[in-house]
Amino acid sequence: MEYLTLAGDKGKKEATLQFNMKLYSYEAVLQAANDFKGHCVVDISGNPHEALHVVLSPKPDVAQDANVEELGREFYNYTLGLMQTRGKWPT
Repeated sequence: MEYLTLAGDKGKKEATLQFNMKLYSYEAVLQAANDFKGHCVVDISGNPHEALHVVLSPKPDVAQDANVEELGREFYNYTLGLMQTRGKWPT
């Protein structure tokens, strides 16, 4: 199963991430999404008790320079960092 997929359909760059909610904190995913909204359009779907799908699409002013794979990996790392600093591990 892939946890990070990339798309460049019709000039639109996006990264789709999958979060297993047994490993990730729902609150941390939401906070990361909120923090990334300055640079990306963030769409979250799925079941917060099982798995979430997060789609990151760079905003038009940064899309030409954006490396979506790097962006997706940074989102994962940022989410883990939030969980560590706030002690919000899934129970």
